[in-house]
Amino acid sequence: MVTEVREDTEVPIDLRIRSHDGQSGAAVFNRSGEPLHLAITAGNPATGQSSHVDVTLDAHESKELTDVGLAIAPGDQIRVQSPPYKDLILNR
Repeated sequence: MVTEVREDTEVPIDLRIRSHDGQSGAAVFNRSGEPLHLAITAGNPATGQSSHVDVTLDAHESKELTDVGLAIAPGDQIRVQSPPYKDLILNR
């Protein structure tokens, strides 16, 4: 299993992307003490396919993104938006 952890000091989240036996998944954790709204998109420019979810995390809450409908595939670019924070972009 490959686990990639992306921490951005401007966005108070931990984003974990997993890939194992051809299956991909992701989880997000709110490191702040305040609720946080996230708009998350996983898209593949080569295929044009994309998946999007909006989630709200309470303080220090984590959520499995595949459980709320985000589909992630190898080669996807993942964008996390949470104004007023800078967008977080992860290329897989």
